[in-house]
Amino acid sequence: MISQYIKSPLLLTELQFIPTDKIQTFMSFLTDNGYVSTSISQYLAVVIHFSWWQRQRRRDCRRISAQDKTNFIVQHLPVCQCPRSFPRSKKGVAAALSHWITLAGLFNGEPIQISGHDNLVKTYDCFLKDVVGLSSATRDYRCRYAKVFLTWIAQNLATQLDTLTFLQLSSFVSYRADTVSRASLTVITSSLNCFLRFLSVQGRCPVSLDICVPHPKSMVNLPVSKPLSNEELNRLLVEIDRSKPVGKRDYAIIRCLSDLGMRAGEVSRINLDNIDWHNKVLTLTYTKQRKQRKLPIPDTLMAALVDYIMVGRPDTKTRAVFVYHRAPLGMPVKQSTICGVVKRVFTKAGISPSRGQSHGLRHMVASRLLEKEVPLKIIADVLGHQCIDTTIRYTWVDRNTLQNVALPWPRRKTS
Repeated sequence: MISQYIKSPLLLTELQFIPTDKIQTFMSFLTDNGYVSTSISQYLAVVIHFSWWQRQRRRDCRRISAQDKTNFIVQHLPVCQCPRSFPRSKKGVAAALSHWITLAGLFNGEPIQISGHDNLVKTYDCFLKDVVGLSSATRDYRCRYAKVFLTWIAQNLATQLDTLTFLQLSSFVSYRADTVSRASLTVITSSLNCFLRFLSVQGRCPVSLDICVPHPKSMVNLPVSKPLSNEELNRLLVEIDRSKPVGKRDYAIIRCLSDLGMRAGEVSRINLDNIDWHNKVLTLTYTKQRKQRKLPIPDTLMAALVDYIMVGRPDTKTRAVFVYHRAPLGMPVKQSTICGVVKRVFTKAGISPSRGQSHGLRHMVASRLLEKEVPLKIIADVLGHQCIDTTIRYTWVDRNTLQNVALPWPRRKTS
């Protein structure tokens, strides 16, 4: 079975240094996820290349760390003098090794030792998810700053969490203030306050819940560019080739973003069961606030969804609406895929890359609703915001609108 994917005698010779069961698991995964034979051949060659490199360093190929993968891509590939039959594409190598390390379970071949701080941050992440209800992206940066804070304490203070003082907290904030911008410092201090509240609840820190670390007041940044015009939106939609299945999918994705102002993550998680076809209602369950949200489906979006699902969508067992059209064939797309679709379509339409973000389409939806004199509270509900202040960032008020509400300038009285 392996011989049909590997023809080079050199690769077949090197293959003997890799455990057979790991190779079989790897190939089964690629086959089950719809990878074509050429991709499987390339990915196997990458694994053999990596094994070759490990042996040249006198390292056991069965003892792999994430750092080994990084060193292989960043340090070895640019100066690689290995036989030409070994692949050298960074993108392909990174994808193959990611699958290989995950599936083969070769992280050192032994359980990873987790420090006390790592366990604490892991518990903190569960707290943010299950109790606070934050999204994965927000949890990621809050946990990252918690690790930075714990590392700073270990390196600079001869103290424990249960003896922390506000003077020491101020020292950490001052240390970070010298290296980051005002906006970043606001995020760091807000994250630190959240972490301190968690520590207090856990009984690990004496900091009182009614006291917080002061931080700079965050400024509301208005958009630097105007939302898309009708002409630009039409040009965007025309550039999508709807004669092909992938084009039908991309058109429906852009319609979700431009008609309803959805987030990229919300679009990627739309399920067939979320759509009430009879009443034309879309129910979002996996939202940023982890609250259910119902939105009316416009006719333009309904037609795009029907066209894609009935004609363009590959046969698959998954209930996700938007799936991959190549390996992993039929699997639900990720948020990064939605962002990639938006960027690709904006580039084809000749629109500035700075405006080629999915949030730019949310800005457009909010602005158009505001022009139709829809109340901010309703706009916030459509966009899924808990606070109206967040919605204001997506709206755009021009001078013509201001002139309609401006009072005449009082004239000076003459005696």
